[in-house]
Order: sequence, then structure tokens, then C-alpha cells
Amino acid sequence: MSGRDGEPAGLGSTFGPAAARRARLPAAAARVGEAIEEERMDTPAPPSEQEPDPHGGSAGAARSPDGPPRRAETRRPGKKQAQRGRTPRPVVVRDPRQVDMILLAVLEHAPRSRAELLDMVASRSLGRFVPARDQVTHRLIYLERNRLLVRSPGRRRYRVTELGARVLNGRVRAWRQFVDGMDALIEG
Repeated sequence: MSGRDGEPAGLGSTFGPAAARRARLPAAAARVGEAIEEERMDTPAPPSEQEPDPHGGSAGAARSPDGPPRRAETRRPGKKQAQRGRTPRPVVVRDPRQVDMILLAVLEHAPRSRAELLDMVASRSLGRFVPARDQVTHRLIYLERNRLLVRSPGRRRYRVTELGARVLNGRVRAWRQFVDGMDALIEG
């Protein structure tokens, strides 16, 4: 039993007009789906979705007039080809000591704001390191509290103090020893 426009009888009076509209939605969606399907049938499918050729070739391959189908000129590169030309995925730096070292290294050359810091980290690391924006803010506050950085009063530009430069040099030395040890370990 149905009421007006195919809606279930009594639905509008029991649950209100919103329930009646929701009950009509599936029928309207089905009509839209039928219209889309009809439109698809009118347009030819791209070569990747066409039915296979019963004579042995692929549906999207070009046919030479006197022989079997030729390979399509545009081929997707294989996995190894695609990886060769690809830039490495950026590393999200989460370790606070590493973020500290990165920030001190970038600020060692000139005072910068937080936004300039993030841009410099991306450009100087060739896009390999991406510290989280909120973590950079927290680490700048931490470094300032521990007197490794000083913030200028105006535009919140940070610069490295003498203590910060000494700490950075010590951490760089320790980092280089770590990298040398890892290289020796990996090379055997």
C-alpha cells in the first residue's frame, strides 16, 4: 500500500515530512543511476575498458592494414622504470632531538621566522625532511626556554645563541659518529 508519489502510506504523518522525503530518496537515486547508465551506453568505452578483440589483439591496439595488431605507442612504464625517475618520499621527523638539531642548523646562518624555517628545512634538505608544523612551534619554545635560541621582539624571528651553537656542534659531531658507525655496520 503506498501513498502519494509511491511513498509508503502513513510515513509522513507518523514520522514527519523529513521521513517521507528520505523514503523517496532511493527511488530518485535509482532513476539517476538509470540515466547515467544510459549515457554510458551511448559513449564508447576507453580502450582499457573495451571488450577483448575476438581475433587475438587487444581492443585498444592499432591495427596495421596487413597484419596483426601493433602495440599501442603510449605504454605505462614498468615498476622499475617508474621508481628510477621518482623523487624519494619525504621523511616526517618526529624525534624532538632531531627536530632541535634541524632547527638549530637552519637558524645558525641567519635569524628566521617559523614559516621561513619550515621553507628552509624543505629547500635545504631537498624536500626530504618535513617536520610537523606544531612540533616546530613547541620545539622553538623549548629551545628558547633553554637559552639555545633568542626570539626578537618584533616579528618573532629566532636566532641561535652562543650556547645553541656549541650544542649544535656537539650534536653534529655525535650524529656524524653515528652515521659512520652505521655505514661500517651496513657495509660489513
